[in-house]
This record gives sequence, structure tokens and C-alpha cells, in this order.
Amino acid sequence: MTPESPRHEGLCPELRDGFEQVDRIREEAKALVEGLSEAQCAWQPAPDRWSVAQCLEHLNATARNYFPVIHASINDARAQGWLGEGPFRRGWFERFFLSLTEPPPRRRVPAPRRFLPPPDRPMAEIWPSFLTFQDRLQELMIWANGVDLQRARVISPAFRLLRFSLGASLALMTAHERRHLWQIRRILEDPSFPRS
Repeated sequence: MTPESPRHEGLCPELRDGFEQVDRIREEAKALVEGLSEAQCAWQPAPDRWSVAQCLEHLNATARNYFPVIHASINDARAQGWLGEGPFRRGWFERFFLSLTEPPPRRRVPAPRRFLPPPDRPMAEIWPSFLTFQDRLQELMIWANGVDLQRARVISPAFRLLRFSLGASLALMTAHERRHLWQIRRILEDPSFPRS
């Protein structure tokens, strides 16, 4: 790869699409939070509703919990020789679950305790972590290239009975991020949102 080559050059189509989705998510998140004060980021529409900061910290918590198991799945697949170029198919349940994850959400689902964001973590800490996790997600996609994305499995750290293919797990990560960016947009559009 030359210095001028994009980092996603050579990825299979599914991973290239995911890589580009992360680029768009990063840019959308920047556009949403750029110029917001700590007070604006901490504002909650209601006591039981998350703030902008909490939405992003929830995504960080999701990455902290999911990335190690995704990385382990890639390593295990490589060790087993489960390689493939695709195209990769998803089962009906994976497609259904993905459709539930994409915004706008059809129903509110309570986050497991380990994914709950604290109420008082400052954006000055949350935002750099969010950007780092976007880079890390793209690195995982690069590392997954060449692995059979259908055969390799990821056990959900949230619900141990849930198992998804590696390809679906990576797609769920980006869908989940879009869901919470949609939520942030709704917070910013709330008539009571503090404008300064």
C-alpha cells in the first residue's frame, strides 16, 4: 500500500462498505457535537433519557466490550483456517436483528448494566475515546479481511446466548452507532435544548 492509497483498498466489498460507513459516522458525529459546550452535552431531555455525552459514552462502552470478542473471533478464524473472499450471506435472524438496530428505533431497549454510561463523564474525555474507537473499528475491519465473515462467530458480551457471524457483528456495530447518532440529533432538535 502506497502512502497515497486509501486504507480500505483491497478489502472485500462488505468490509469496504463498513469501513466507509465508519468514515461517514465519524464525520456525522463531528458535525453534531462540534461547538457544543460541556453543559449542552450533559443536558438530558428527561431524567430517564440520555444526554449527548451519555449517548457517545454508551457507544464507547459498547466498543470496550465488543472489540475484544470481535478481535478474538478474527484470530480464532485465522487459526482455524476459516478464510474466504465472499460474498457472504446473513441468516434471517441476523437480517431481522440488523433491521431492529438501524434508526429510527422501533422500540426502546434497556442497555445492559455494563453498557450504561455514567451521568457525569465530561465530553473532554468521551470525545477523544469515541474517535479512537472509530479508528479501532476500521483496524478490526482491515484485520478481518480474508476471513470467512459468515463462518466466524462472535458471542455477544451483552447476552451470551446471542451469536452472530463476524460480518453481521461488524455491521451491527455501525448500525448501533447510527442509531445513537439519530438519538443525538433528536436531543439537539428538542425545543428545550439549551442553545448556549
